[in-house]
Amino acid sequence: MSNMEKLRKIRTLIGKYIIPVVSSFLMVGIIYVTINRLQKPVTINKKEAAESSTTPTTAIYKVFVTSTSYDGNLGGVSGADAKCMRRAQAAGLYETYKAWVSTTTSEPKNWIPDVKYVLRNSTVVANNKADLLDGTIQNKINIDEFGNTVSFGKNTYTGTYATGDGTHYTCNDWTSNLSSLYGDIGSVDSIDTWWSSKPTSRSQCHVRNRRLYCFQTSPNLPTPVLSPTITPIPTVTPNHSPTPTKTPTPGPTSVPYKVFVTSTLYAGNLGSAYEADNKCQLRAQAAGLSGYYKAWVSDSTIDAKYRIVDDVSDRVKFVLVDGITTVAENPTDLSDGTIQNAINKDEYGNSAVLTPVYVWTGTYATGDETSNNCSNWTTSDSSYNGDVGSLVDTSSWWSKASYSLYNCSGNYRLYCFQTAQ
Repeated sequence: MSNMEKLRKIRTLIGKYIIPVVSSFLMVGIIYVTINRLQKPVTINKKEAAESSTTPTTAIYKVFVTSTSYDGNLGGVSGADAKCMRRAQAAGLYETYKAWVSTTTSEPKNWIPDVKYVLRNSTVVANNKADLLDGTIQNKINIDEFGNTVSFGKNTYTGTYATGDGTHYTCNDWTSNLSSLYGDIGSVDSIDTWWSSKPTSRSQCHVRNRRLYCFQTSPNLPTPVLSPTITPIPTVTPNHSPTPTKTPTPGPTSVPYKVFVTSTLYAGNLGSAYEADNKCQLRAQAAGLSGYYKAWVSDSTIDAKYRIVDDVSDRVKFVLVDGITTVAENPTDLSDGTIQNAINKDEYGNSAVLTPVYVWTGTYATGDETSNNCSNWTTSDSSYNGDVGSLVDTSSWWSKASYSLYNCSGNYRLYCFQTAQ
């Protein structure tokens, strides 16, 4: 047998018997090693595991102060909560909101969620429940439901300490607007304990320029995701006709509210600012004017701007009883120091320029009190004085004429403004 034939025979034997055996042993070895490795316990690096774990994100809820104001009769806690819900929905917020008020049976500390609270502009008020109830807040709650900064009427009915506990001054659990009862108030200008309770400034319950703090209490609703719509490209047809003029979308329409000066005269003892309102209401009804009317007067407890300006929408335009003559374009225009036309028509639409041309106000043209108000409109004693306005003026004298003070025994008119309620 030649050497070449021997080599071919050896190769054949190797390929037929040896290689399959070796391959089998290698496969068994690989399987054995794999099984052993799978059976070994996995060693966990605790540090890496901790670093890679995800910390739960704190929920972020909103809080705002109402753009509207109220007296102490909120309709109880449920009525206060309903007011917060109405304000939230008016601003497009549809989560649940509750009013920061206490009663003898309910306190915010017991229902406030443990979340992070922010204003409408995302400014942080408190990082969590403990931060909210520790006596101070990080930033003022001075943004309303629409995201606007509150510039006047800065007190809120709360009956609640900054710890979330009730103070027991709650206008009979927010069911009364009697001047003999009191409710504790907070200040939107404060971040210390006064944000919720001003112990030196307890409010009589008839005062109706108090706002409410409203806190979100239910989870955020998901933002709807709109599926993209594929619009087929239209076939362009040549058009030689003139391009049509686009009609602009009209803005919000102003709501006219009427203003008049009374045909009747009164001494300085009006009874109170609220009794002056009743006098305006009687004159309006006598002339067949619908709606609610209030007197442009201030006293030591409330300014006219809070009684009138803060009680109506920004869309309100003040006009004389003819429905045409403009006094002020909006509440801000009313309290800027001047008016567009003199308030010289009485409730019947008659000219009232005959003597006397003076009007009891106790109020500057900005709507702030002057402090001269016949002892809060409770006396006609000639030793007391009250400030008056002039019904023939459009300058600041329309509300406070720069004459000498008029004693309270004099008989003068009242300005009467239509309001929301």
